[in-house]
Amino acid sequence: MKISVIVTAHNEGVMLDATVKTVLFALTYIQQDSEIILHLDNPTDETTKVAKKYHDHARVRVFENYFGDIGPARNFAANVAKGEILFFIDGDDLVSREYFVKMLEVLEKNPETVVSPEMMAEFDSINKRGAVFRMEDSGTKEEQAFLLFSVNCWTMAIAGRKKIFLEHPYIESINGYGHEDYALNIELAGADIPHLVAPGAIYFVRRKKMSRQKWNDAEHNTQPRSALFDFEFWKKMKTDEKLSKVGLREFYTKLQGNRLIRGVMKPAGKIAKRMLTKTSSDLPASLLSEWRKVAEIEPVAMPDKLKMNTLGLGGVNKCCPASVVYQEICRDMPEKLDTVAVVTKLNSPDELKNKIGDEKEGRILVLTTKRQKTIEWPENVTWVDMEQYLKKLASEQAETLVTRLLVQTGAKIIIEPNGYGARWLKEHEKLAKTLEVKVAE
Repeated sequence: MKISVIVTAHNEGVMLDATVKTVLFALTYIQQDSEIILHLDNPTDETTKVAKKYHDHARVRVFENYFGDIGPARNFAANVAKGEILFFIDGDDLVSREYFVKMLEVLEKNPETVVSPEMMAEFDSINKRGAVFRMEDSGTKEEQAFLLFSVNCWTMAIAGRKKIFLEHPYIESINGYGHEDYALNIELAGADIPHLVAPGAIYFVRRKKMSRQKWNDAEHNTQPRSALFDFEFWKKMKTDEKLSKVGLREFYTKLQGNRLIRGVMKPAGKIAKRMLTKTSSDLPASLLSEWRKVAEIEPVAMPDKLKMNTLGLGGVNKCCPASVVYQEICRDMPEKLDTVAVVTKLNSPDELKNKIGDEKEGRILVLTTKRQKTIEWPENVTWVDMEQYLKKLASEQAETLVTRLLVQTGAKIIIEPNGYGARWLKEHEKLAKTLEVKVAE
């Protein structure tokens, strides 16, 4: 069985050299035939210079394209790869010595799955900070839907059979869609492909001032419509007891929904974060040993010089208030929608007709973003008082809720350019064009 390690690069420069060196070193621990696909996407001169060092390497094949997008770059590399098993790695990240050993152990026992490393360790050599995160095996489809609604549960480092990645390619980061690795995790979960982690495998991430993730966040990009968030599926969905307990979660959402309390919580959170900052000596011995070994290749990664945030060792934060609200909304959702109207508030059904014009026929979903009096709506109208939900959520959770809801409807969308609607339209200009959103007069 041959494996292909896909390393994608753009502007990594000399950092790419450290990545390839750790990959080559980790490959010496396995017996399987292997190759490295070094894919350069619109590379800088320095990145090209580093890649040239490996042009004649027996295990390395170098490709250069000008996609300007990590999704198509990975898809291209997956297509040209000769291996039955593919590993995806970013061009400035590093891997532990037995990374491939541990990942392959899980894949050989579970060939119809995808696998991520158990641990992700971040290092910021400029600000002298580090962080560690522990990932977990996926649960039931319902649990995955609940968590992935607002949380990406795994790092971009992933491995699996080539067939899986060809059948479920990465998305392009265009037209308001992005976070290609997050979108892939959603797609795989929707296709009932388990996502496991490899105990002992560690992936080291170089924290940067600007990254692809930060760019996607700044652009307010979301993920395409998915069967994982289908309204009918969520109506019937039963989550595990540990996700269904509402005490702590409701307490959390109420705190987040109160602006005064949020104002107090923010500085308190910073103080708590400083108090919980650890040193490298507080890390698990196995992690620390591997981290120091990686630092022999990339000295700036040396953990002993970093202040550590170890909160992520507890696993993924399963407090997902937006998921709770989404499920409540789905329970009243009709099977098919023709039109969605996002408006501030309405005083009568006639006022709705004036705002949506020719779209007044068929099944209509009305989302009002400010408190209003109860109205007797026609039978074809479903009304959701979004104001009661939005006030419970922090701004990023509220944005996730509304955006996923609009994407999932698959209906004609009309938004009133006032209040919340105006803010959403400004932040999601590209997505609004993709969804062909009509602005109400």
